[in-house]
Amino acid sequence: MIFFSKIKQEWVKYLVKKYIHHLCKLNTPLNTIGKHMTSMRFLSRYLLKIKITDIKQINRSIILDFLASLPNKESIKSRLWTLREFFTIGTLQEWFVIDQDIIRSEDYPKRKRTNPDPISDIVREQIEKHLHKLPDPIARMWIIAFFTAMRQA
Repeated sequence: MIFFSKIKQEWVKYLVKKYIHHLCKLNTPLNTIGKHMTSMRFLSRYLLKIKITDIKQINRSIILDFLASLPNKESIKSRLWTLREFFTIGTLQEWFVIDQDIIRSEDYPKRKRTNPDPISDIVREQIEKHLHKLPDPIARMWIIAFFTAMRQA
């Protein structure tokens, strides 16, 4: 069940209902729709707080301020995913006109890649000692990886 009562502005509620209806026609899973609703409620609260009264007032600056107000990076990623889809679908369906550059790829938080944990010397020695017991493709993979200093992440 989807509840729209927490979205206070009627114009936002109207657009969110159209968006959710569109997602339902695409057979979007209910848990995904729930995530989209959560993101739209966050946006709605923020727009109410800064007294935005029409979608035409939303610009990139407002979106960036909204993102800055979110508590954590995972939250930002989820909200951006929803908003980008909402703005894209809304524009394509001609519910409103908004700059398609309002959310950019570089707005998404970057995932930090860390170095893989090194294989301990004990494990490495045991693999080398029992290399003949491994299936040939795996043994070859180990030898190539070892001599090229590559480790799977």
